[in-house]
Amino acid sequence: MKIFLKKNEIHNIIINANYTTGCYWDFNKKQNIVTLKEKSIDNDNDIFVVGSPIKTELKITAQNKGAVVFNLARHWDKTNDDIEKTIEIIVD
Repeated sequence: MKIFLKKNEIHNIIINANYTTGCYWDFNKKQNIVTLKEKSIDNDNDIFVVGSPIKTELKITAQNKGAVVFNLARHWDKTNDDIEKTIEIIVD
């Protein structure tokens, strides 16, 4: 998925991660292209089930021109053969 933003534009997305299986979203945190605020969203049920995804709302604010790639993967696996999804934020 690609998301195109203009400088100072804000975009919200809802993503799923599965921390109990080691699968989470990661990106270059040292970049200055976007700022990010995360907010956990309650799951549909009141019971947390190991292996179930967790919903998170991301508020992305475009700061400077460039691109940032978010990867959903098990980052302890250095081969990155298991990247499941990618979101690219492009700021113009």
